[in-house]
Amino acid sequence: MIVHGEKMAIYLFFFACLELAGLIKLGQTIGAGSLLGLILLTGIIGMLCLRLGGRGAIIRVMTGLAQERVTLQRLALRRSLFPMFAGILLIIPGVLSDLVGIILIALYLTGRTRPQPPSREKGEVIDIDYQVHEDSD
Repeated sequence: MIVHGEKMAIYLFFFACLELAGLIKLGQTIGAGSLLGLILLTGIIGMLCLRLGGRGAIIRVMTGLAQERVTLQRLALRRSLFPMFAGILLIIPGVLSDLVGIILIALYLTGRTRPQPPSREKGEVIDIDYQVHEDSD
């Protein structure tokens, strides 16, 4: 029987294999020198994103997780933490992690996240007029 920690280790192993295969394929396509430059460039952009995200964000995340006030799922949806997550993903060499990091940066810069339902104050009534039309065949 596989416990939760072992299952996560298997997922991480497969993710690392996919990342390595992607890097090898990309290196064959663009060349080793270009690939090394791309890895260095994304690493520098990742460090800049971490600076943008701020040390305070990392400390808040760690204390919130340690005190069990927040969950990883809730943290992942907070737009203010996107630069921190993007920075971590861009520092990791790989095609998939860089792609997800770039998507997070784009979402942060455009300000688009999941649409939120409109908030209504308690007791607010919406009054509309309507008519029923019946079709006669």
